[in-house]
Amino acid sequence: MNEFYKYFSNYINESDLQTVANAAILEMRVTKESRTLEIVLTNDVVVDYSVIERIQKSICEKMNLNRTIISMKYAKSLFDIENIEKIISPIRLTHTVVNGFFDGADAELEDETLTLCLKKGGKELLEAQKVDVDIS
Repeated sequence: MNEFYKYFSNYINESDLQTVANAAILEMRVTKESRTLEIVLTNDVVVDYSVIERIQKSICEKMNLNRTIISMKYAKSLFDIENIEKIISPIRLTHTVVNGFFDGADAELEDETLTLCLKKGGKELLEAQKVDVDIS
């Protein structure tokens, strides 16, 4: 198995590395013309997207790349109400207009459907942003 740390431990700080050290690399693609590195990882724990963003930035800086994209794929078993904050963290960071909408929200998982009850509005804006979360 191609573990993330074997290839990238020299490019990110120790605390971030510990979060994804044993993540398995499913795909890796380099685009020479645009100096872009794309990595698809799978991990046995859900990682907060702020960690992924820091790792992407660090790899870019230390490898002199224009862009690094890390996509996480998780097992369905990790999709749990306990992980809801980490699961929606990419939405909070990539669609900053939704910050605050999820504060105090109630979540319910029933028959593989997640229902969020927003307490501070935002439904129309979320629909307009076409915000989706995909858990494979």
